[in-house]
Amino acid sequence: MFARWIFCLSLLALTPMAHASVVSYIGSKQAKKEATRWTLAEWLEQKKNIRLMDYWLAANTTPNPLEFYVSGSYVQQTDPNGANDPLLTSGTLGFFYSIVGLEGRWNQIDTVDLSWQAALHLRLLGEAEQSSRLSVFYGLREQKNSTQLFSNPLWGARLSLYLFRWLGIEGEYRSYLEAEANSGDKLSESQSQGGVFIEYHALRLYSHWYNNEATTTSSGTPTVVETKGLIYGLKFFF
Repeated sequence: MFARWIFCLSLLALTPMAHASVVSYIGSKQAKKEATRWTLAEWLEQKKNIRLMDYWLAANTTPNPLEFYVSGSYVQQTDPNGANDPLLTSGTLGFFYSIVGLEGRWNQIDTVDLSWQAALHLRLLGEAEQSSRLSVFYGLREQKNSTQLFSNPLWGARLSLYLFRWLGIEGEYRSYLEAEANSGDKLSESQSQGGVFIEYHALRLYSHWYNNEATTTSSGTPTVVETKGLIYGLKFFF
């Protein structure tokens, strides 16, 4: 009789533990089933997302994915007082494969300041560079003057919009993040430009307004210099 009571008490003690174990096992098994369960609603949503991705690729890619372009321009800058600054000349060489591109550029102000820059481009909208398109870019600029060398990370965006097959508008914003020279001086810049272009086959002639704001910090004191001007240039696609 005593042994029977001991057995019953043992069962009562083990019942909550067994119940919890069973509940945990069933819950884990159900979670795995739900994770792998196929539903019509999820399939339709996935199909919709794939269709949107296919549409974007079709709208922003071209059967001939490789493009090259070269351009040259000059800027007659003026300071805020209206005086003419030295002439800025610039050259650009770039190529795109599908929506990814690489561009190199050099700028020179007379024979004093010289800069080189390279940037990786990503075209978000548009099927070619010679089309209405929007792209963003990130890269590095090295600017050298008579005494100092600055290495500025850069980023920006570029937009072109065709109004007619031969006429369009375009604009660009470019930011040079702050960099420090060996002397301890710091330099940061922001540039914006925009204007119109005329195109004949592979040749584009353009004219833009131009604004540049440079901040130089020396001995803890910042100095801001703003220059404006007009850009005249040509660009060749091949």
